[in-house]
Parts: sequence; C-alpha cells; structure tokens
Amino acid sequence: MKKTQGSTNRNTHPNAIRRQVKASPARPRYENELIETDFDEYDVQDRRKTIKNQYHANDNTASLGTRVFAWIFTIAFLVLTALLLYVLYRFNILPNTMRIIIAVILLVINVIFFSMTIAGRRRGAFAKTAIALALIFSLILGLGNYYIIRGVTTVEDMGKKGNIRTTDMAIVVLKESPLNTLNDLAEITIQAPIISDGTNITSYLTDINKRTSIDLSDNTEDVETYLDAAGNLLDEETAAMVLNNAWLETILDDYPTFNERTRVIDTSNFIREVEEVVKDVDTSKTGFNVYISGIDTYGPVSTVSRSDVNIIMTMNPNTHKLLLTTIPRDTYLPIAGGGNNEYDKLTHAGIYGVESSIETLENFLETDINYYARVNFSSLIKIVDEIGGIDVDNPVSFSTDYYSFPAGTLHLNGDEALAFSRERHNLSGGDYDRGRNQECVILAIFDKVTSPELLKNYNSILESVSDSIQTNMPTEAIMGIANGMIENPQPWDTCMIDVAGTGQPGLNSYLIPGREIFMMAPYPESVEAAQNSIKTVLEGGPLPEQ
Repeated sequence: MKKTQGSTNRNTHPNAIRRQVKASPARPRYENELIETDFDEYDVQDRRKTIKNQYHANDNTASLGTRVFAWIFTIAFLVLTALLLYVLYRFNILPNTMRIIIAVILLVINVIFFSMTIAGRRRGAFAKTAIALALIFSLILGLGNYYIIRGVTTVEDMGKKGNIRTTDMAIVVLKESPLNTLNDLAEITIQAPIISDGTNITSYLTDINKRTSIDLSDNTEDVETYLDAAGNLLDEETAAMVLNNAWLETILDDYPTFNERTRVIDTSNFIREVEEVVKDVDTSKTGFNVYISGIDTYGPVSTVSRSDVNIIMTMNPNTHKLLLTTIPRDTYLPIAGGGNNEYDKLTHAGIYGVESSIETLENFLETDINYYARVNFSSLIKIVDEIGGIDVDNPVSFSTDYYSFPAGTLHLNGDEALAFSRERHNLSGGDYDRGRNQECVILAIFDKVTSPELLKNYNSILESVSDSIQTNMPTEAIMGIANGMIENPQPWDTCMIDVAGTGQPGLNSYLIPGREIFMMAPYPESVEAAQNSIKTVLEGGPLPEQ
C-alpha cells in the first residue's frame, strides 16, 4: 500500500518513546505507572479522562458496612411481611381479596428491595436507597403488626375466658347477731342446701378449713333450698346460713329486706372451667345466632347468676338482616341441664350456668345457638361509657327512682342506659316493654361499635371492655363479622320481636320445690312465630312484619 505524504507509522515514529508519567497527588494509585504514548496533546487528554472515569467508578462502589446494613433492613422487612401475612390469614383478618392484594403489594416491594440491595454491591447509591426505604417501610409495617397483634390478643383473651365460671359463696348472719368471725361459729348450727348444691358448699367449707383450720362441716345442717335457709335466718330459727350468691336475687324476690337485715362474715369464690360447645360457622357468609345474656349482678362477668336478659340475635351477613328476639325472664318452660328438663322460669336457668340457658332456648325455639355474649350491670355501664354513650328512640316517657326518660331520641351514658333497660314497674307493658328497651340499647350499641368513627380507637376500646364481656366466639368468627361488614358496608335492616304469653300465678318451680310462683305461660302461636322468623332470617328471607 502506498503511503501518502506526511503519513507516519506510529509504531516507528521517532517521537514514540516509552516514558514514566507520574500521576498527580490526587491520583496516588497510578504513581509510576508505565504507559506508552507520544506527545500528541489529544492522546494525553484521553488517557487522563480514562483515569478519571476509573477513579469515579471505584468511588461509587458501596462499602462493606453499607451493604451489610442494606441486607439487614431488607431481610427485616421480609420477616415483618411474613409475620403480617401469617396474622392476617391465621385470624381471618380482612376479606380474602384484600389479603391477596396486600400480599402481592408486599411481595413486589420485597423484590424491589432485594434487587436494589444486590445492585448496591456495584452501585453504592442503590444500597443507600435500599437502606432508607427498607427502614421506613419496616417501621410502618412493624407498627401495623403491633396494633393488629395487640387487638387480636385482646379478642383472643375474651374468648379464652368464655369457659370460666365464678361462684361466690358467703356465710351470712343477722345484722344484730353477736357472731362476728368464723371462730364464733364453732358451736353454731349453720343451714345450707347440702343435697341440692353440695359441690359448691363442700368446696366452700373445705376452703374455710384450709384457710383457718376451722371445720364447719359437722355443724352444717341441710335444708331444701337457699330460700328456706334465708327464711329461717330472718325468722331467727337459725343463727347463720351458707349463701350461694347466685341465689341472692331469688331470695330478694321473696324477702326484699334480706340485705338490710343481714351481714356477711366470710366470703370466698371458686373458679372452674367448663367444656364449651361451639357450633362454629363462617360468620362472613352464613347466618348465625348469638345468645345475649344479661345477668343481674355487679362485679366479674363470669359470676354465675340468674339471666334476666335473654335475647337471641340472628344475623345474616348476606342479606344484612338482623333480628332480635326477646324471651321474657319469667317465661315458663322446661329448663335443660341442671334443671333436668323440668318446668321453671327461664331466668333460673342461669343459676345452672349459661350452657343451661343456651340448651333451654335451643329446645324452646328449635334452632341452633352458635355463640353467646354475656354481660352484667357493671359491663353495660362500662361498655356504653367507653364508646361515648348511645342514642336510643324512646317511644313513651317513663321514670325510675333516679332518672326520667322523656319520649323521643335520647343520648344515654352508662348509668342511664342501665336504668333505661332495667325498669319495668313504671311501664304499662311491664316485662314486654322492658324487653323492648333492652333491644333498643343493644341495637344502639351495635350501631355505635360498627361506625367508622370508632375504628381509630378500636384497640383501646377493646382493651377497656375485654373484662366486661364473656363470650365463646372465636377470634376468627368475630373477624368474620367484621369482614362481612367491610365487603358489604350497607346499613343493616333490623327488627325486634318477642315471645308473648299470659301471666299465671301458682305455677310450680323446680328450683324452689313447694313454692308456687307467678310466671308467664307463652302462647304457642307466639313461640311458633318466633321460630319461623329466626329460621327465615337464617335462610336469607325477609324480616317479619311489625
């Protein structure tokens, strides 16, 4: 090939030499580097540019500490993601569609964080960004996990207490009696229904012996019922009696001055666990019944006592229908369980335990009762106050000993709600009107606790009222109700009915043999109507006409 004039082969150019080029002080790593070059100005600039790019490339590489922190926060976010998804699925929190969406979003975020952390090995900016984002998202997810687990734990604790029964026992003497301590009873005859309530009485006397080394079993005399012992005490035919406090209201029905004329010299309570039978269903998709039992005591809600409020709440999440059926406390019907299916008033079933009341009402209404919720006087006051009061529509004005309730919409606090739902003597319909007022209070509480305004405080409210409600409803069932409301947020259609009957004096009571008591004999057609209404709502039909 012919060379043109002026062209020169660089490899043989006389100016092409090997020389040492010292790097500037800012580039110490290239000191004494040998490079082959010529004195061409453009070649020197290209070489300097290459060295500069190599320096900045090395400068962008993440340090070991940065990469370690990036992996720590990325893995922490992955662990928190797994924990959240486990809790959501384990306890049936949120509808399934929402859980899937949350899972997909969190999975995508995790993939992004892992990709950035891996890329951060060569690009320091990626590692630093991964640290910042993973830290922020981990804090958010950790806080969310904390509040969710806290709420679930509270609900679970409520369910775990459902099988606890507390029995309060006492030794009672007349107010003016010289007997003041257990030592004074050593030579005194004490009356108690040993045969009919032997388990509780024996446990109590054994407890006294363990605490004080005083054995009262030999001087305890059997009577048929606590009512007989109370009458004998007031008539001064005996100096002391053992009292199961579940009987106190029954005693007060016959002896209204019993509390004023007596005093307690010893008390003890016994806690036992019973086997729960839960007829669980998917509460987000299937109709179900909840037995609402209101017991006539203050103090622990697990205390065994008469059930003065007996309401079946029938809910169908598909149709958003809610039916409340009241069965008056004095309804005369066969009592299951401890009542041996003998006839008595419904309220007495509570003395044998809530399971006796449930079985009694299942037989009476020919339906399954899936769950129960049990409250007492203290519970109602606390619940209403914690949710900021309730609004009820009062159809007719009436008064109690301490309150006046005009007709119209009323805002009630806890004490007012209790008085509103307990009064019957100043109502023309007596127990029927009281039952309607109780239903109004329950619906008002339901409306309040399902309102969006309470969601932001649901944890604190749950914790405040957790000791005020006793239920056998599993956490998953409670969450199922909430899920149904989220999926179908439309208002619930509600209806209130009651079982009617006629009052009859002279009816025999199994709990109090030999006593003829005024009770309500239910009308068969009213019972049948209640049975059909409950069945219809469960199956997705309409509410009964009122």
